[in-house]
Amino acid sequence: MDLDDLSNETYNAIIGHSENFHPDLSIEFGALAYSCNNEGAFLREAKVLINHWLCEDILLDTINAIFYENRPTQSKFRTVLLEISENIENVMLIPNVKRKFMKK
Repeated sequence: MDLDDLSNETYNAIIGHSENFHPDLSIEFGALAYSCNNEGAFLREAKVLINHWLCEDILLDTINAIFYENRPTQSKFRTVLLEISENIENVMLIPNVKRKFMKK
């Protein structure tokens, strides 16, 4: 799925929020979107990925794998992941027919 296929709400909740935090994080979510068939799958898979990254055992390794420069602290990374996770939950409450999509 192309990023242009995402609703404005999903794009802002995940891609936009991660881009504001650090461009390297938005690349990870962008790659995930391309591996999904639709927006619902992307929202679900993003939640799974975030929950995986939040595991204490791999949090630091995840930071080192994602960020090339200006690596965030574990605390800041955890905070932004929790914010994005909450954003996803909020988007999932919006029926698909009420989400706004860019006109092609």
